[in-house]
Amino acid sequence: MKEFVLDPTPKMRAVLFSLRSINESLDLLFLKTQTQAFQDINTIQKKIRNLRTQRGMIQTTLSAIYNELDYNRRQHYTSVLKHLLNEFEVTNIVNRINVKFNSIYDVMEDLHRKKSEENQERTERGLNLLNLLFGAGILADLAGVVMIWLNLQEGNFITSVLNGSIAAIIIGILIVTISYYLYIRLQTEKSEVGKTVDAVIEDREGNVILIKRKYPPFKNFYALPGGFIEKGEKPINALVREVKEETNLKVEIKYKIGIYTEKGRDPRGNIHSIAYKCTIIGDISELRSGDDSKKVEIIPKEKLKDIDLAFDHKKILEDAKLLK
Repeated sequence: MKEFVLDPTPKMRAVLFSLRSINESLDLLFLKTQTQAFQDINTIQKKIRNLRTQRGMIQTTLSAIYNELDYNRRQHYTSVLKHLLNEFEVTNIVNRINVKFNSIYDVMEDLHRKKSEENQERTERGLNLLNLLFGAGILADLAGVVMIWLNLQEGNFITSVLNGSIAAIIIGILIVTISYYLYIRLQTEKSEVGKTVDAVIEDREGNVILIKRKYPPFKNFYALPGGFIEKGEKPINALVREVKEETNLKVEIKYKIGIYTEKGRDPRGNIHSIAYKCTIIGDISELRSGDDSKKVEIIPKEKLKDIDLAFDHKKILEDAKLLK
């Protein structure tokens, strides 16, 4: 009686409390993204990842409950579970949470694009000004004037000292300007670089594991399993973690396929990805979709050419010698 009637109630209450907590957190995050003061995209991404992890744990618990409904023949037990699910409106809350995750990902895509455009505009303004100065020869002319001035003022010690000080200041300005020019160039190349990993996973028959993306960008497109590298995380650890989250598979990394940095490869901004060739550890029957994947499929190698892939994943598969 206790195991099949009394125990499910506190378990379901715990699930309900966690779902409500995630629901409220998503509301707060969405409100923050709508304020002008909000700037820290990395912070909100970290919070979203934490909420996804919590949702995954809840989904695992709910899966066990739904399995009981499917396979348990004790009618009194399944009646209690059905009553609790209806009473607590668990399915409705889960659906609302999924909708809110979709909304948050849409907003994050817009924020990434806006921030990338702002950074590009700011650096372009600085570069245009410096290019104007160099292009017009203003800095070179200024340096020439200094040298002529020093030559004309030779012979008087006090005048020479004063002119030397003035020249030093002007030369200092030139050095600072040139240094700033080089710094802007460097920052233009490095600004807002996000780092991701992608996994090319083959099974023993040579088929490839692909996910169908649940969220933008490229929602409903097929893609390689993978995701963002967290701060302080090694790429190979990030790959193993992301593959587990999206496919429930454990993988072994065989070798690095390449690093992909082409501009425009990811609409969220300047995103660089490291792709690895992997093999499956254990039983492929463990395969199932996760938080970021709408579904996960085993695709025969000969069918890859007919599939629309997200990002530059077709290029990655070509480099992995799985597409021609």
